[in-house]
Amino acid sequence: MALSKKSLFIIVPLVIVVLIGSFSALKKVSPLGAFWWGTVNIENNIAVHGYDTVSYFSGVAQKGSAEHSVIYQNITYHFSTDKNLSTFKQSPTDFIPQFGAFCAFATGKGFTADTDPQAWTIIDSNLYLFADNDVKKQWLDGLAAGTRETSHQNWAESI
Repeated sequence: MALSKKSLFIIVPLVIVVLIGSFSALKKVSPLGAFWWGTVNIENNIAVHGYDTVSYFSGVAQKGSAEHSVIYQNITYHFSTDKNLSTFKQSPTDFIPQFGAFCAFATGKGFTADTDPQAWTIIDSNLYLFADNDVKKQWLDGLAAGTRETSHQNWAESI
């Protein structure tokens, strides 16, 4: 049974809206400042997809565990070792990712996006996370042109 042009005119836009909505929810995409997903990127109230934020500063992104966890500002952070948990407790703000753990590249473009815990960098003792390594490279390539400053400015204006 063939669909009429009128049916297609209704169905196609509806499918597009559903697909865009699904993508936005899956990738936590929203206009910066709307914060549809909150000001901190969490999943089941756990930050950084359960990765140990202290481990990044030793050069390796490691998955944490509930065994070594702490709640800071109503968000749970997991760590790979008791030592990293203790280090975090001494100075939590030193280890919290920039931009609420949303993608630094996306923040620079004016929106939020989820991150891949394996796509990251540290600049001036600040942890930056990215949606993937391709956007990380673009963001880093643009440092001289002000990508970092733009991300920080956009974030500051949105919160």
